[in-house]
Amino acid sequence: MKILITGDSWEANWNVKHKTYTGWPNILADYFDITNIAQAGVSQYKICKQIDSVNLDDYDFIIFGITSPYRIYTPNHPVHKQDKLHSNSDLIFTDIEYHLSQNPTDDLKSIMNFYHNHFDVEYAEFIHKLLINWALSKLDKNKTIISSNIENNKNFITKDFNFLDGYEISASYPGLINHTSEEGNQIFAKEVIKYIDEKVDK
Repeated sequence: MKILITGDSWEANWNVKHKTYTGWPNILADYFDITNIAQAGVSQYKICKQIDSVNLDDYDFIIFGITSPYRIYTPNHPVHKQDKLHSNSDLIFTDIEYHLSQNPTDDLKSIMNFYHNHFDVEYAEFIHKLLINWALSKLDKNKTIISSNIENNKNFITKDFNFLDGYEISASYPGLINHTSEEGNQIFAKEVIKYIDEKVDK
């Protein structure tokens, strides 16, 4: 079975950088033919671009990730461009705040100034929902799993799609790779495999 994985760091292949243990998307590769185009740190806009970059009909199942509504698209991240895992990252407040404290460049200062003076949460959430609905309009609910490890992201799903929530797993089993421990990755991978197997058997 051919499965496409899209999304952010919850779905990305962390093993390109960290080899301590296997992330849940890589565990799935032991059971299915996996194409993983998820990228750590990306906005929902870039996840939509992931979907738009492939022929969805080539896949039997699709895992669609939802990221934070507060990520701001940028074609060139001021910090992470050379990082193996986060090279395509977009902007988010906590990350910029941290790097500004380590290296207060003019670029980072201007981004923080935007967050403090111009960023609007309601607008960001509205655009986030529009982007999700755009993606869902292209996906078949019978062969799609939506997932996120961000609390309350399920509330952005307004259509009848299956949602596998990674929040409790990543909160209960914290760890580096895919934001959860080795055990947490194994538990979530089993949930995904069980769901796909049940769908196939119907």
